[in-house]
Amino acid sequence: MNTRMSSWQPTPKPSKKNWKKNRAEARKLAFLEMNKEDTYENAVAEIPVTFEGTWSRQGYSANHCTSFVILAASGKVLDFEVISEVCNQCNQKKVSCSQEEFEEWLQTHDCQGSYGGSSSSMEMECAKQLWRRSAQYCLMYTPVD
Repeated sequence: MNTRMSSWQPTPKPSKKNWKKNRAEARKLAFLEMNKEDTYENAVAEIPVTFEGTWSRQGYSANHCTSFVILAASGKVLDFEVISEVCNQCNQKKVSCSQEEFEEWLQTHDCQGSYGGSSSSMEMECAKQLWRRSAQYCLMYTPVD
């Protein structure tokens, strides 16, 4: 067996629990590198990360974009964002029921197709949202070239 493959470990299934664990691990590593102890909850840790984004199709006509913030040291995903110009649930519901039923359903629906910008700006919008959200985790992402 190839020695490279014998040490291969599958990555855990993506879940909120795994991302939370990855962020906690990244925070701890950042404080160790700065020779500081994570003694208080609201201390902000600078984390070197990479950013990757992908679209539902090539070119400037994509309806969906998914982007990830990845810990540079380990390659683990810290957070992700998905934005869409269209909502597939809305489209399916429109054709399967009357206008009145659709309007009633729409009142309780959390629509995922609310992005109003251009397809070419979707990745940048994901990045903005991810960087803003990092403050909730007491992290400050620093991009690695």
